[in-house]
Amino acid sequence: MSRANAWGAVFLTLFLLSAFGCGGSDPLIQAADDETPLVMTRMLRFNEQAEGLEEALSGREAFLRYSESLLGVVEEAGGRLVWTGSTGPLVIGESEGEFHELVSIEYPSLRAFREVMDDPRVTENEAYRQAGLECQWLIPGFTDDEVPDDVLSGARGSAGAFLHTAQAEDPVPECPAPAELGVYPSPQGLYNLLQRPNDVPVVMVNLLRFKQWTEELGEGMTGAEAYGLYAEAVLPLVESYGCRMIWSGRVEASIEPSGRGDFHVVAFLEYPSDIVFLQVMLSREMAEISGYRAAGLVGQWLIPGRHYH
Repeated sequence: MSRANAWGAVFLTLFLLSAFGCGGSDPLIQAADDETPLVMTRMLRFNEQAEGLEEALSGREAFLRYSESLLGVVEEAGGRLVWTGSTGPLVIGESEGEFHELVSIEYPSLRAFREVMDDPRVTENEAYRQAGLECQWLIPGFTDDEVPDDVLSGARGSAGAFLHTAQAEDPVPECPAPAELGVYPSPQGLYNLLQRPNDVPVVMVNLLRFKQWTEELGEGMTGAEAYGLYAEAVLPLVESYGCRMIWSGRVEASIEPSGRGDFHVVAFLEYPSDIVFLQVMLSREMAEISGYRAAGLVGQWLIPGRHYH
């Protein structure tokens, strides 16, 4: 797979409640449920103090009680933790309040996902999740671009059906959608970045929205194609600075009903430090290729994250 195709790998992120009861006798849906790997990512904002529990826990402490039980069941089901960490103020774009943490988990299939959510070891700790979270963002998408198109189409339909049901029934509300997307780092975003310790790795979480068509590079080129030219050139550049791509893929469903939250691609890119990130952004090589990026994007969010150790 080329680097450009790697940036377009199919991506899904979502975090739902336990009991969906969503299956189907359609052979296509059955195949989608059994064969389509996916990633569930949740962007979390915690209550300062957990609500409705007899124990005195912070919101994050309560959620950790839930996530510890979840991750054990995920591993038994053949899934894995893609990435988790704390998140800081946006470097690009604006939001109504900050997220505190991001968790991304890969499941071997839709069916495995639903079975994990139904597992008693997960459901018995659901109260901790609800007590700990002020709000959350759910992003659904698929990880494997080698899945046949007809099966992938069936998987999208199956995922979408229980996504909307689960979101409607979940007592944890959705966080507000993006207040504003951006193309370049904001002065406030760069200032916030420079206030943090700069001797530890940073994971930049890119949430990208492409133009349908780009006019800057001539007729007949989509925004995704323009950005693909940038991606093809930027990966060798960042690798030369000691960076690595943790994961990337394509978002396949709306995060938020208004549509303001629709992103097309999510990518987790690790830099050795915030300073290295700034060196890459200000390099001559970046200046030479950034036109492709600007031509392809409607805008994006860029969220700095720190690993948990």
